[in-house]
Amino acid sequence: MIGWIRHKKERTGVFLLVLALIGAISGFASAGELLKNGGFESGTFGGYWVDGAGDLFGRSNPLWADHAVSLDMPYSGNYSALLGFKYTGQRRNRYGFMYQDVTIPSNISSATLYFKFRQQGFDGSGYDPFVVEIRDLSNNTLATVVNFSFNEWDNQFKDSGWIDDDGTGPVGYDMSSYAGMTVRLFFAQYNLWDNLYETWVYVDDVSLVYRKFVDLAVDGDGDDVFADPGTGNGGSSTRSCMSGDTLYYSLIVENEGADADSYDLTISIPPGWSAIVRYSGTDYNFPWTTPQILPQEVIEAQVIVYVPQSASTASYEMIVDAISTSNSNRFDSAGLIANVLQTVYGTDLVIDSDGLGEIDPSGAGGESLREAPRDTEITYSLELYNTGNVVDSYLVWFDTDSPLSLSVEFNSSLYTGPFIVNGLPQGSVASMLLHVYVPAGIAGGDYESFVHSRSLTDTLKVDCVKAITRVIAPRVDMIVAGSGDDIIDASGSGLGGSSTISGTRGSVVYFPLTVQNEGAVVDSFSLSWVPPGNGWSAVIVENSTNHPLPWVTGRFDPDSDKEYYLAISVPGNVGYGTYRSVLNATSSVDPNI
Repeated sequence: MIGWIRHKKERTGVFLLVLALIGAISGFASAGELLKNGGFESGTFGGYWVDGAGDLFGRSNPLWADHAVSLDMPYSGNYSALLGFKYTGQRRNRYGFMYQDVTIPSNISSATLYFKFRQQGFDGSGYDPFVVEIRDLSNNTLATVVNFSFNEWDNQFKDSGWIDDDGTGPVGYDMSSYAGMTVRLFFAQYNLWDNLYETWVYVDDVSLVYRKFVDLAVDGDGDDVFADPGTGNGGSSTRSCMSGDTLYYSLIVENEGADADSYDLTISIPPGWSAIVRYSGTDYNFPWTTPQILPQEVIEAQVIVYVPQSASTASYEMIVDAISTSNSNRFDSAGLIANVLQTVYGTDLVIDSDGLGEIDPSGAGGESLREAPRDTEITYSLELYNTGNVVDSYLVWFDTDSPLSLSVEFNSSLYTGPFIVNGLPQGSVASMLLHVYVPAGIAGGDYESFVHSRSLTDTLKVDCVKAITRVIAPRVDMIVAGSGDDIIDASGSGLGGSSTISGTRGSVVYFPLTVQNEGAVVDSFSLSWVPPGNGWSAVIVENSTNHPLPWVTGRFDPDSDKEYYLAISVPGNVGYGTYRSVLNATSSVDPNI
């Protein structure tokens, strides 16, 4: 990474230094969330945000200001958005911006905009404001959420710290008045007065959450997902059963309005079926009116469905609606699905004799760990049990962490993709072999592979086991001031973590540094530093000992880490500006890591 210097007239006292780290090998939404990629953890704007730079005269040029997703200063996670003039030379009347267009539903109880921002820089007296506006799609300003700038009349380095949205309590900016509209959330860092002093801003955790007045969730599904009565689209749960069975569904009713309310619950069921609701140990027939629920409070009940003996093999949908007793325009709807079968179906995967009787579609149905060197193949045994009471067939598929590759051997055939185990008798087992291929040059550590099985007759019957391959090879990761954990960059571009600290001429600036041995072998690491330019120097501080760079660390056991400081000495005659340097870590076991 190339360091650069920007000279300023009449600047006193402070400059900014950026350190970017690399390892020598080799990305927020929730239900009810309207905004995409608001945490920027994809490492880019991701196509959801429009970003760029412009001036007050209507012209645009992407080179006029910073507008990027950066590792420099996240509030949470690893990334935040950077706008303004940190790396780009500032010019009067220019700005860096980003925006996202969002449609807010109608008939909502609330819509709230949340975000964090942190302004840094040298200008004052309101000359370089960070502005957040609500705009229409023609860029007319509907409201100004934030107009923030440093008020001090000096050109010293300033840091606002992280601020919640408009900086006033309570946290969050009310967007309810825009219900039923599509609005533009516009963020910009301006330079309005002169060409002398740069200012920039970080933005993170942008979120626009809406709520309706009542929210149903069934078996944990449907929180802040809303639907019209009779649709069942506000959450759903599917159970399989036999005729004559009784099914139990958990039902959450939440009051998301501002006033206490109660709700009429109704259910639509197939002819000949019956259902009740059980609340606080008492059974009630449908329709049932809930007790009064306070704002932002929930009650939990059970919907109990009795499947008749005459029910034929099919999938049946039941719909539960909740409608406010005070306002019929406040509602939600959830779906309960019953797959009626005439026989019992089941699947159970076992890996290296682990997981018999443990069923978990997410991968906890069995686990095995094996060690392997690079450029080799390792094999795990698999057994697929038919736990039903009839002959059944099963879909088997698998996936793994890159750059490993997999195949499964079954009945003398080798499969590199999904395949079917046909006609497995009840109580029988199909034996297979999982082959994991470990490539040459791979970094050490644990890699996970998953094998899944699913009944073709009852697709709710799924199991999954996990194969952990511990590659006996080196792997290094560095974290600077909390940035860069598990981000590995081998390009030399400093994309493995980043931190920004201010300092004065002739001072020493200290960056907290964690070096992690994430490999499965004992190792030490060569640390080297690329300075911003002539006259700069740096050492690694270990306890009270200073190690000039380059320096080789002491021994690291596998899966261990050590804490240091990178101490950078600033030349006494350096010009004021922003400087960037790069720290590299290289394995002593394998210089390619």
